[in-house]
Amino acid sequence: MQRILFLVFSFLMLAPTAQAQEFDLTTLPEGYGFVSHGSGGVTTMAYLGPDNDTFLFDQTFAALDGTSNTTRLRVNRHSQILASVGAQLAVRYSPHDCAPSLGVCSYLADYGAYVDKLRRETTKQGDVYIIDDFRLVDNNWVFEARNCVTFDEYGFWWDYYVVYADQTEGWGMRDTPDYAQEFNTRLERLKKVCFPPQVTS
Repeated sequence: MQRILFLVFSFLMLAPTAQAQEFDLTTLPEGYGFVSHGSGGVTTMAYLGPDNDTFLFDQTFAALDGTSNTTRLRVNRHSQILASVGAQLAVRYSPHDCAPSLGVCSYLADYGAYVDKLRRETTKQGDVYIIDDFRLVDNNWVFEARNCVTFDEYGFWWDYYVVYADQTEGWGMRDTPDYAQEFNTRLERLKKVCFPPQVTS
């Protein structure tokens, strides 16, 4: 146990530090929530309230096949996830999940049975955050995905488009009164800044 703790501590000490965040959940209003249509289904986010220095949310995903699941998210004041707990999977992030974080940010994802070492490299073009995700495999940072995201004033996604290393794609868009009419314009806007994604570290 002492060796594991030492390795975790060493990893965090050596990790590059991302820039401070502009988002602040201390101003989040009661009743905050949203619905996001996505390539795999519909996500509903509901704010439950503060819990000491953190904030709790329920994220419910209704898949296209008719199944659904709810995950409880614990988030810090900068809108970065500290833990996600669902019926089938619980993940704890150290120091957090690094999103949204401008710059280079390394973190650990603890699944209980194993721990992943991950890194996010984030730049910004206009109001679009371009996030490249990497996983440490055999001492090499392996590219996994590029996410192009717009956020609301609280640091939750408005629209996103993701391209994975195998070139498969995904998307999600906040529900609005004009969602159907705006769909192509909003998606193409993100695609323009996402291509071509990185394929190597």
